[in-house]
Amino acid sequence: MISGLGLLLALVEIWHAFEMETTLGVMLEAVLPLLLAIALIYAGYWLSCSGLDSTGIGRILGWFTAGTIGMLLVTAWVISHQLIRGLPFPHAMFVAMNTVTVGGIGGFLIGVYDVRSRRRAERLARERRNVARERERIAFLNHLLRHNVLNEMNVALGRIDSVRPHVQPDGQKHLETIRICGEDIVTLVQKVKTFTRIVSDGCDTALRTVDLSRTLERELEKLRLSFGEVTVVADVPPDVHVIADDLLSEVFENILLNAVQHNDAAKPVVRISVDDAADRVRVTIADNGPGFPEQLKERVFVVEGANTYAASHGVGLKIANALIERYRGVIRVEDNKPTGTRVHIEFIKPTSVGEIDSRAKPHLAWAATRRSTKGDRDAV
Repeated sequence: MISGLGLLLALVEIWHAFEMETTLGVMLEAVLPLLLAIALIYAGYWLSCSGLDSTGIGRILGWFTAGTIGMLLVTAWVISHQLIRGLPFPHAMFVAMNTVTVGGIGGFLIGVYDVRSRRRAERLARERRNVARERERIAFLNHLLRHNVLNEMNVALGRIDSVRPHVQPDGQKHLETIRICGEDIVTLVQKVKTFTRIVSDGCDTALRTVDLSRTLERELEKLRLSFGEVTVVADVPPDVHVIADDLLSEVFENILLNAVQHNDAAKPVVRISVDDAADRVRVTIADNGPGFPEQLKERVFVVEGANTYAASHGVGLKIANALIERYRGVIRVEDNKPTGTRVHIEFIKPTSVGEIDSRAKPHLAWAATRRSTKGDRDAV
């Protein structure tokens, strides 16, 4: 239909060109309309090869028809108005053909835009439904972990002290192994709870100005108390504020634990520095451990079903990354010299105290629970 009308209009324009007496007349009155008619021919060909369903093709044809008829009616009204007033209207038929061509192209383009917009809207609606279903599944998993696995493990751990007096000395080490494994399971469940609620919970929590210096100093003090054999060297200037929330401590806790728990050096050392720039704050946490395998540096913060490193080392770094993304920050890993790992974390600064930069508008809905320091000593 579209190509047929375009071919007819092209033939009319070619005929019209031969009627012109001057080259300039041909250029102005025939060439451009001829090109538009050829564009209509191609539009019909494109539509036949587009793979659109009958509904989409029907909508485009509807807009095309409306455009051609609409422009034709407008042109007929203008010509009639001139003739009624007794004024001549030269080349009325060719003018009508030109306006029909323009109307057809305009209607076709509107139709294509309309169909594509509807397809995008339908795809977005499907994605939203899929996200809603995934959130329901995650909520069920979270409920299962919280009310079944976690509660049962707490009961089991509580009974260990009750049975300890009844266990022979040579069995005490086995009982201690049971206790450690039980605490590891509790810690893992709590980590998974935190992560799933960060990425999928339905409540919105606004970001705000947070004292990074005070939060980081608290986590460093906890690290010194828990791991006395680790040398902690920190350069943290006072009164450094960033855009974050109450879970900022989770970021530092998980990264610091990773720096010490996988550190096999004879004298473990963790160095922390804070660079307070004009619009960003960079925190660098470096250790002298074995470092990350080269192939995992770019994927260590990514949740992947086939990531065996993540499966065996917990979800602490994933929690840290999810929170940094929420804060509109950046986190990256590089080698430390001569050995170990450097983790760089960049935060957005508030434009002024108490004022939150619009760039830090939260994009994740989340909530999380605090965990005990001892319970969080899992490999991250």
